[in-house]
Amino acid sequence: MTGTSILARCEGYDVYTQRARVGTVESVRMKAGETRPATLTVRTDLLGRWVLEIPADQVVEVVPRERRLVLRSGGLVERVRRGEEGTGGE
Repeated sequence: MTGTSILARCEGYDVYTQRARVGTVESVRMKAGETRPATLTVRTDLLGRWVLEIPADQVVEVVPRERRLVLRSGGLVERVRRGEEGTGGE
């Protein structure tokens, strides 16, 4: 199984930078007409109040056995928003 195919089904994986945990993958958005992911929606903090949209090409390591993704150092976040009320532990 390739890293791209794993990324396409990585909901629930923990996301890390080189230094710390960022959050958990909530969903994966695919590129139109392609089999590779475009962005990962990552819910952050203990209550899940913040949501990040991270381009999938920012992932530099996939560790399936640990259900873990690692982002490139100094990577980009496409979008940051508050999570919807009633989700993520609220």
